[in-house]
Amino acid sequence: WELSTSGIYDSGSQREFYDMGVREVETFESFFRVDTAVSWQATEHLMLFGRVENLLNEKDLGYSSERQESDGSITRNSATQEDPGILFAFGARYQF
Repeated sequence: WELSTSGIYDSGSQREFYDMGVREVETFESFFRVDTAVSWQATEHLMLFGRVENLLNEKDLGYSSERQESDGSITRNSATQEDPGILFAFGARYQF
């Protein structure tokens, strides 16, 4: 048996830009993601394997934006992207 686990931490970021002279600020929230994989050499020729990505079902993207309009008013948007959720993958490898 072989087992591997990895974690990814993203501290988030902020981006400021101008769209046709209008100031916009986008903020991406932080997240922690755990992935794991396992493989088993069943026979000399056959290996079975599987992996799980985003084991804790962490949201990959928390997003908010703030747009300062030309008249000085501010428009705010926010959303949470729940993709890809938890991914399960399994397979087999047979070598002749």
